[in-house]
Amino acid sequence: MRAFILALLFFGFMLVVSTSNAAAQQLDRPFKILYKPKASLSGDCGRSGNGTVELSVTFDKSAKVTNVEELELSECLAFNRNAIKAAKGIKFQTEIKNGEAITVIRRIVYKYNIF
Repeated sequence: MRAFILALLFFGFMLVVSTSNAAAQQLDRPFKILYKPKASLSGDCGRSGNGTVELSVTFDKSAKVTNVEELELSECLAFNRNAIKAAKGIKFQTEIKNGEAITVIRRIVYKYNIF
């Protein structure tokens, strides 16, 4: 009888643990960009060429872009400014870990080609 009660308690505990792990996994959600505005290209960038702007963007747990840092800039200053402005307008789904929103930092790239 004692062994039966111990086995019942053990299996009951295992059921609770596996249920709580499944619930925690359901509370996790990956970061996802929902909308990425385009960086406009003005006539100040010349008649031909291409360029890349790489930015480090902080996507805050409050669902706002809180910081944009320049990693690599193009030769076109107007495009650089527009890329930074566009990055600040990104709409996203916050990442959720163990049921709590977290802040993430991602590398965002804007490119242009003029033919």
